[in-house]
Amino acid sequence: MRNWAIYSVAGLLLAVVAFTYWPVVHFDFVWDDWQSFHDTSWLRQGGDWRHYIFRDFNDWTTYFRPLVIAFLALQVHAFDSTPEPMHAVSLALHLLNTLLVGGIAWRCSQAICDRVPQKMGMMLLCMLLYGLHPVLIEPVAWIGCQFDLIATMFMLLGLLLNARIQNDITRAPVVGLIFFLAACSKESAASFPFLVFVFDWALLPKTEPFDPMSAARSLIRQHWKTYCGIVVAGLLYLMLRDWALGGVLVKSSAARAPTFLQRPQEVCAAYLHYWRTLIWPMPEMGPLHLIDTHLFTTISVLSLVRCAMSLSILAIASYFAVRRASSLGAIVLAASFALLPVLHISPVTFDVSLYHERYVMTALSVVCAMLPLVLIQIPMKSKVSRYVLATVTAFWFLLAIVDIRATLPNWSNDINLWKWALAMYPDSPDANINLMAAYVRYQDYTDLGILEDQQLANPTPCVSCMLTLANIAADQKDPRRAILALGNASQSKQLTRSRDGLHLYYLAMGKVLILQGQRADAEKPLEIAQSLSPLDVRPRLVLAHDLASEGKSDLARQLGTSAIQDLPEDQRPAMMQALNEAIEKGRKNHTAPQESENERPADQ
Repeated sequence: MRNWAIYSVAGLLLAVVAFTYWPVVHFDFVWDDWQSFHDTSWLRQGGDWRHYIFRDFNDWTTYFRPLVIAFLALQVHAFDSTPEPMHAVSLALHLLNTLLVGGIAWRCSQAICDRVPQKMGMMLLCMLLYGLHPVLIEPVAWIGCQFDLIATMFMLLGLLLNARIQNDITRAPVVGLIFFLAACSKESAASFPFLVFVFDWALLPKTEPFDPMSAARSLIRQHWKTYCGIVVAGLLYLMLRDWALGGVLVKSSAARAPTFLQRPQEVCAAYLHYWRTLIWPMPEMGPLHLIDTHLFTTISVLSLVRCAMSLSILAIASYFAVRRASSLGAIVLAASFALLPVLHISPVTFDVSLYHERYVMTALSVVCAMLPLVLIQIPMKSKVSRYVLATVTAFWFLLAIVDIRATLPNWSNDINLWKWALAMYPDSPDANINLMAAYVRYQDYTDLGILEDQQLANPTPCVSCMLTLANIAADQKDPRRAILALGNASQSKQLTRSRDGLHLYYLAMGKVLILQGQRADAEKPLEIAQSLSPLDVRPRLVLAHDLASEGKSDLARQLGTSAIQDLPEDQRPAMMQALNEAIEKGRKNHTAPQESENERPADQ
């Protein structure tokens, strides 16, 4: 009966979380989801997905995530690049992670409490805290965050099985296998070995007086096989990564050389921000978090305070966790280890933002799962204290639900997402470019024209904005504006440093030359554009339509058909119809004059 009650209440709680996030199952693709799962043929073209599982997906050079890419390929094929069911999968993964947090919380409660109602209350509280934490809006609403969801899922599963499997001969290979799967999901799984050790330390029976050295020896005696299994799994992963990428640590073009002063300041700023989002996530949420990193090149009072606070948190947590066997200290250490891969310690620049909400997911899951180790030991003898705590908790959950429901619409499509980002950062190139592309995708040309005028009026426009504008103007048969945008872009030295930028430049140039009637001159820039981005079908389609207009129907059909086959299935009929119409129109335009010439002698 007790088990039935526990399962029923847990199921009801999951239903509450699912209901809160239910709008996501009606959302569209956002951000790079379009490129990853819809516009390009990474995971759709024949058997090419087998290649992209191990390398070159999204032109990645440092990321190795074969397991999740294979899972995404399965979804793309099963759902035919339709976003709604893929969003449902993301929601299901979030619910599964919530359930795993509850399982670990139950195990932590068992370590210090025998009362079933208290254990059940702790488990449900931790599940609710994780499932409804607003910081997870981004990974639940953005399909591309399934990398984070699945990596966190495997790490939670590994922690749960590590605590539940008593036979060390069985536990070692199982936990090692799960670590391998987590590592093949996302590189942030590098924190898993540290989490296992801290978790084992927190659950280790303590004796009085507490001796850290004796406790450490006891821990190693009990779990050394598991730790060896994790090491073996890590070595196997590194071997597979080396085979796939050609090296364990592959140099990235995004790498930058940090200064001695800059790197620690960035790390501490990100570390404190993540702690703030764990406690009070509501303010400043969004897709972008732009911070001028040049501020970290000099020492300021604020930077010194940040570094002092960060080091103090780590030092105090380490002291109390090791010397005093403090559960709270262990939780802080576990969260810090979970954040380690996303603190910009490595010289690789992930993107323009210093931090993202999704990066705190694993740390949040560990904190919520281990929270019973602290909460159960807090004395609550006074009714007033219990009522106050219950009121504060209920108020926090109410705010969380309201915040989730209020924020989710911003993730429903690209227009809403980038309007939101542009409101926060009006000068952001990423926000402007993505909003222009979103207007085109959803055919909102009125708002697009307003945004284009704002960009052309900008005395210091960004190169990427101008290249995007040039291609859009060329597609709208407006060579004047396209030439103006290309001229602005060509004046910047940044153009030659970006492969993607050159691709867009030559693509727009080819389109403009065709609009100007210089078809022979247009072939070369379009061929260059195709070579710079082989999976982009646009250069081939532009050439195919140009060949069709010249009456070269066979070549146009051959080139156009090969390009259209790389498009999503639902786009192919319309694109094929447009190609056939262009071919028919070109044939008529070129046969009519010839027939007139043949008929002229007879008329004479």
